[in-house]
Amino acid sequence: MQAILDQKKADILTPEETIELEAIGELDEIFSYINAARKLTKISLQTGNRQYQSPQTWAKIL
Repeated sequence: MQAILDQKKADILTPEETIELEAIGELDEIFSYINAARKLTKISLQTGNRQYQSPQTWAKIL
């Protein structure tokens, strides 16, 4: 990963590496969303507050 980031910084990525870096970025977004949903669900269960179960709430937090 660090090698790809260094190559991006030096502007010498191959097309394949560019695709790989974009895919990693997309996965990072997906996992961020999953982690936020997990945290909100935990809060909702602990407090009994259903507002945290709303996708609109997740979007505000993300």
